[in-house]
Amino acid sequence: MAEGYSPKLPLSLSDLDGAFALNKNINTVVKQNIKMLFLTSPGERMMDARFGVGLRNYLHEPLSASVKSTIRERILSQMNTYIPAVSIVSLTVSDDLVNNNAIRVKMIYNIGSSTNQSIEITV
Repeated sequence: MAEGYSPKLPLSLSDLDGAFALNKNINTVVKQNIKMLFLTSPGERMMDARFGVGLRNYLHEPLSASVKSTIRERILSQMNTYIPAVSIVSLTVSDDLVNNNAIRVKMIYNIGSSTNQSIEITV
């Protein structure tokens, strides 16, 4: 029987893991959970309408300092509520230099006393 923490998203078939490929270590599980938290819009998740940062909701607003601050505060609040075991080392919300119509979020974090991990999402 295959061992893993959670299904790897997007779902893909796996001969090794059984029906679907699995995340095999806690770092990949946490990174996947953070990505889902950032990309899910509030109201989109069944049974918990408050879940999600909803980065896509900010795409049609000018990326001013106040919007960046709002996104940052939303991320910090959501991380504190839904993934409190993660300590945020740094969080940057900025324009994407290549695509002017995109939002770029870069977060460096750690889990417990592990080494720093990072995630970068461009929407």
